[in-house]
Amino acid sequence: MIRAVIDTNVLVSAMISREGNEALIVLAISQGLVVPYVSAEILREYSGVLQREKFGFSSDEVKEVLDLFRRQGLLLDVVPVVDLSPDPDDNEFIACAVAGNVDFLVTGNKRHFPQVQAMGPKIVDAAELLELITLGLGNT
Repeated sequence: MIRAVIDTNVLVSAMISREGNEALIVLAISQGLVVPYVSAEILREYSGVLQREKFGFSSDEVKEVLDLFRRQGLLLDVVPVVDLSPDPDDNEFIACAVAGNVDFLVTGNKRHFPQVQAMGPKIVDAAELLELITLGLGNT
């Protein structure tokens, strides 16, 4: 089983295009192939971003995704980190990935996580994680 922290941009992309790589990551989560590690702060960010009017996602769609992450995920209490990412909102994802000793941090913005690989998790995009799942190499 693959342990991963999923960046918010992956969820947004998954909900915009139900046929893209990001949507397949959400499917892998629903099938138990990937266990998403989350914190209360990450769940709040998911909720806030997915409810933005500009995306036009229905409240039912947002609830469905959040429920999936609550049901399939592992909720962690994490110690905040600061200044590890050029985007301060991404520090919570780094803290969760390190606290959970996850295999991967999945993002569409790899440049926001320059120092993270030295801390353990591999930084991958959705296509890279899907390739690892397909090859059966996810638990590296």
